[in-house]
Amino acid sequence: MTTAVPVNHDVNPGRALRVVIVDDSSLVRRMLTTAADIVGECEIVGEAVNGRTAVEVCAELKPQAVVLDVEMPVMDGVDAITPILSAAPTTKVVMFSSDTSREGEALAAGASGFFQKGMVSPIIVLRKLAALCAHSDDQAAPRHPR
Repeated sequence: MTTAVPVNHDVNPGRALRVVIVDDSSLVRRMLTTAADIVGECEIVGEAVNGRTAVEVCAELKPQAVVLDVEMPVMDGVDAITPILSAAPTTKVVMFSSDTSREGEALAAGASGFFQKGMVSPIIVLRKLAALCAHSDDQAAPRHPR
């Protein structure tokens, strides 16, 4: 079974935010993909079912953002944060998990946010992620006096 899936859903060049979804649940990945279609600001460019594969996918695709579960086989999401950010340093990582016990550890490792499944909808997660990335782009953009 292949665990790394470069995805080409309805690739819309108008969508600015390139996102990789990492979750061992196909249902959650489908919900996030559907949410991306609703939000309209995100393009799902890849998927992975564990942290190790997420690192490989992010190294190859250099997404702007990753939505990452905590509990997964092979390598969990918290352990994947550092290698993902090493492979793609400008990528923003947000956690989307029902396991909140490692939230502090995830944030310390470099995650930009943590959302609890069942408490926050996938649509809200992607909207917050888009706003986070837009804010980061604004901060990084050179400012020219007029």
